Order: sequence, then C-alpha cells, then structure tokens
Amino acid sequence: MKRTMPPVTPKTGYLVTTTVGDFTIEQSVLTNLYQPLLSPLAYVLENVLANQLQVHPTLADRRLHSQLLTLLNTGTGKLQAARDQLEAVGLLRTFFQEDAVGPIFVYQLQPLLSAQDFFQEDLLSTKLLQVIGEQRFKQLASRLKRYYYDPAQLTETTHSFFDVFTPDQTTLSADQQVTDEVKATLSANHHQEELLPADGFDFALLAKQLVGDGLVDEDLRVNRQLIISQHLMYGIDEPQMRQLVLKAVDWGTSNRIDPRQLKLVVAGQFETPVKVDDEQPGVAVAENMEGLSNEEKQLVKVASDLAPMTFLATLKQQTGGGFVTSSEKYIISNLLNQGLAPEVVNMLSYYVIVQQDLPTLRKNLVDTIANSWQRSHIRTASEALKEIKNFNQPRKAKPRKSGKSYRRRGGRVKEQLPEWAQNNQSGKKTRTKASAAQLRESQQLLAKLKQKHDNKKK
Repeated sequence: MKRTMPPVTPKTGYLVTTTVGDFTIEQSVLTNLYQPLLSPLAYVLENVLANQLQVHPTLADRRLHSQLLTLLNTGTGKLQAARDQLEAVGLLRTFFQEDAVGPIFVYQLQPLLSAQDFFQEDLLSTKLLQVIGEQRFKQLASRLKRYYYDPAQLTETTHSFFDVFTPDQTTLSADQQVTDEVKATLSANHHQEELLPADGFDFALLAKQLVGDGLVDEDLRVNRQLIISQHLMYGIDEPQMRQLVLKAVDWGTSNRIDPRQLKLVVAGQFETPVKVDDEQPGVAVAENMEGLSNEEKQLVKVASDLAPMTFLATLKQQTGGGFVTSSEKYIISNLLNQGLAPEVVNMLSYYVIVQQDLPTLRKNLVDTIANSWQRSHIRTASEALKEIKNFNQPRKAKPRKSGKSYRRRGGRVKEQLPEWAQNNQSGKKTRTKASAAQLRESQQLLAKLKQKHDNKKK
C-alpha cells in the first residue's frame, strides 16, 4: 500500500544517515544504470545527501529543509518528487516523527547495487531496458565482462582458506557465537522490503508446472519477482508465462532461467503485432454502471478485460496509428507500481489519447491525473470514466468544495476530486492476452468513440 507522507516545509527538520560504515557512491553505476530512471533533481539529491552524512548522528544534529531547498534551488513539491524517486529505486528509506523540537524526516541512504546485482534485480533492470532500449541495455551488460578472460583451458592453483590459515580450535565455539550475533545484527539492518507486492497471479501453480518441465524450484523462487513484474506489465497469464519462461531457460548448460533473456523474450513478444487466439470468455466485470450509456459500459468492459500495454496499443491503432514508446512503457509500469489498478490505468490512457487527442502519454500530465485519482479513491474503470465525465462538464456545473487541478489542452482547469488512499489489492482481475472477439470489439468501440468525440469538437 502506498504510504501517505507528511508534507515537507522549509521549517521541517531532516537528518541524513546510512546503514553502511563506509558509504560511497560508485558514480559509473549511478550515472549509467540509475540515472536513466531518475529526474535530474533526484540524481543531484542523491549526491547532496551523501555529502551531508555525519559521524554518529543524533536527532539534535538536524538541519532545516530550507537549507536543502536553497542548495538545490527548488521548491518543496519538486523535492518531495525527487525523494520519492530515490525511495522507489531503493536508494533511500525515509522515516518521520514529530518531537518537542518539531517535525523531522530521517533520510537513510541505502547502498547502490553493484552493476552485476543491478542487472539481476528484476524491476530496476526491466525499467532500464524500457527506458534506454535493447541495444544500449545489452551494451551496458556487456561491460560487466570487459576485463574477463576465460581460464577454462588453464590449471587452477588457487589456495583454499585452510591451506593458508589454521583456526584456533580452543575458542572456536565462543568465536562462532560472537560472529553469529554480529551477522544477525547486520542482516537486520540491511533488510530491504521487496519492491513489488504480490497480487492475484498464481505463481505457485506456475512454479509447479515449470518444475515438472525440468526447472529447479530454488531458481523459480529467485526469479519470482521478475516473473510477477512481467505479468503486471503485460497482463501475461500463467499458461502464457510458462511458455515464455521456457524460452528463456539456458537448456543444456545450467537449466536455469536467464533473467536478461526472459526480459528480452517478453519485450519481443509485445513488440510483435498482436495475434488473435481462439475465442475465450471475457473476464466478468463487477462495476457500478449507473449513469453510463451502453457505449460507456462497453468501454468499461474493454478497460477491465485488457492489460494496459495491449489496451494502449489497440487504442493507438484505432485513433490514427502509432506505437507504444519506451517512455510510455515506463510510465505505465510506474503507475502500476504506485498502486493504480490496471483498468484505471487503461481509462487514463483513454483520456489522454482519445479525449485529449495526444499522440503519446506525457509523464507530467499522466502523473498529475494519477495522483489526483489516487487521492480520489478511483479503483475501477467505471469510477475513472465518471471522473472524466465530471471533469468535462460545463463550468456551470455544481460548485466544488476545493479546487485540485490538472492540465487540459487549451489551459488549466480545476476539478474537485474525492479522497483516494489504497491500492486495489483484493479482488484484482487477472488480465490475459485478448481473444479475437475482445480485440474486434475493442477496436470497433474505440474507433467509434474517437469518431464521436471528434464530431463533438467540430
């Protein structure tokens, strides 16, 4: 669940800490791997916070955010957005309390992953692939072995630990107890939560089937987050995922999943033209359809049936052509990770591409609307559509209590949006690859809605 953070003001205190005894930033890793996922301000903020670490910090050592805002030459809103990005990629953990001195945030810097570990981290490496493209992604990966020479034809003469050192057996038991205590303490300090929450995807069933295909259960556990992240991005169901995983196994060598290959296989599958399969029943939609026309009800059903990537691709095909860009894949991935239901993401795409008549999703516009919808408890496609309809009503409509705004073509307009707090964890619908009937229905409906909307504008 996305946490509600207290606001930052210039008078709010902050303290920078870290769990690492000798914290350093590997600039090549930060620049080449993390920076494409961050805004310029977030990139600078990471370096600034690293330079403000103090020895044995206490809450009495706090500074005011006004100093940080002046140093970065920015406002509180942009600072909070930059901080959120660092948190999202695992570079920062944030804690808050209010004491006798006043409110204070504790910013706990997290160590950067090594380049090797970064490519093994499912969410980060997938987003990097989507942002920079396959060619650059492979170039960066190849640099990991630029100093490597294969010693397969040589004879290894490396000494083992016991070839060189002889442990003192008389104190071994006591020493073991001390080292175990230290390891337990360090392990607790370095524990990091998984970036990706579980959803309705039946990973246990998939794993059982893949073990029957010859994969190792431990390997599947290691790659669980990668598999679920690909499912969320592209709406891949368990049978489809099984086939894609099998294509990414290094058969005959290790018989294990190659994470990089799986990302490429999934991305390649999506880039190819959408193929229609045998017809299959659609997913039942439990929506509040009151006040919606028949066409709008059909739109809600389409948004509930299709995965965000498939929906956006179909939307573009029926509204003048075009393709899903790498930046749009990143935008959709970020919306899903922030807790928006896939069907709500689809309605946001519909609003931007059809009603705003824009060729691509624009991050600033999408983030603004998504933030408003999250605060407004928008959990379903029908709720999102009603929000869009309310937004498009004439200005003489019922006055709102407060004015939250997002940009619409032609100027800035204000719209009251109800509170939203939680992501849709229970009752998530499983979105599968669209059937022939679903695609035909979606294409016809979206083209019809586009034409109807264009006629209204004339």
